[in-house]
Amino acid sequence: MHVLVVDDEPMICKGLAKLLRQADERIQSVETADNGETAMRRIEERRPDIVFTDIRMPRMDGLQLCGLLFERYPDVQLVVVSGYSDFEYAKRCMSYGAKDYILKPINRKQVQETVAKLIRESDRRLSSQAYVSPRSIEEKVSRLASAWSALRAAEVQRLLEDWSRAIAEYPLGEGKRIELVSEIDAMFRGRMQLREGQPAPADIDYAACPSWTEAFGRFGGELMLSLEREAERRRDRSKHPVDLAKRYIDEHLAEEITLDEVAEVLGLNASYFSQLFKQVTGETFIHYRIRRRMEKAKRLLADPERRITDISFEVGYADHPHFTKTFKKMTGLSPTEYRISLGIRE
Repeated sequence: MHVLVVDDEPMICKGLAKLLRQADERIQSVETADNGETAMRRIEERRPDIVFTDIRMPRMDGLQLCGLLFERYPDVQLVVVSGYSDFEYAKRCMSYGAKDYILKPINRKQVQETVAKLIRESDRRLSSQAYVSPRSIEEKVSRLASAWSALRAAEVQRLLEDWSRAIAEYPLGEGKRIELVSEIDAMFRGRMQLREGQPAPADIDYAACPSWTEAFGRFGGELMLSLEREAERRRDRSKHPVDLAKRYIDEHLAEEITLDEVAEVLGLNASYFSQLFKQVTGETFIHYRIRRRMEKAKRLLADPERRITDISFEVGYADHPHFTKTFKKMTGLSPTEYRISLGIRE
């Protein structure tokens, strides 16, 4: 279990945290906060199972904190820690669902009894209600897989949001919710193996996630990213091979790619690809590549901060004189003369 202690007195905060760690072996971690605002940030980052809070604190007091927890995180168990003079405030906290009220100064017996009661309550609640129907999970996974396969991004996003709300309502502890997210991920990818187009294997260490909301957020993020990649893959598959070849050439202008290499990328016979490229574009593979290199060189030459020797490398010419010769042949001007024509003098 994860516990959060909220108190603006450092010694009380530290002492209570120590007593809680010693109270029961099932308390695995204890965090502290010195006011309600800091506590809410901690809770949003990692939802605790139990919160022990003082009442009188700066910035946001315990009463306000209890109200927010009651509204946003009703499954978090609350314990109020305060003095005799704050009893009326404590009663109001109880109306927000606080399970117990501990008077200062705090002693070991009080803490142990309170923790034991809270754990019994948690066990009772989970044992009586903690059942998530496997069939309902399978149905949700099936709908999610169908929407993903059909590339219905809006529907996938809606299903993820619906599922997030459902998990929040399941009567499970934080650890069980994280395990459920991991199971959902595995079930989804298992279902996708039976369909055309599959998301890449997830590289998510769910056990290291501090909260189920982060775990589910990472699952959903990976899912949406994989859907975008699959949509792009299918768009590419439907495009004309020459369009794909032109894009590949443009993306590799600085490299000495060959016609055979591009044909292999496209899965085409080199001779057939050569004829097809010439037929569609009206120019040979080599001429297209040179023309595109020179067009890029002209754009780069318009930047006076760039050196001509660097530009020649950027467009695939390690031999600077060869670049100059080719550029002049294509444009009628040397790179330097071209710059002068643009009003740029070195």
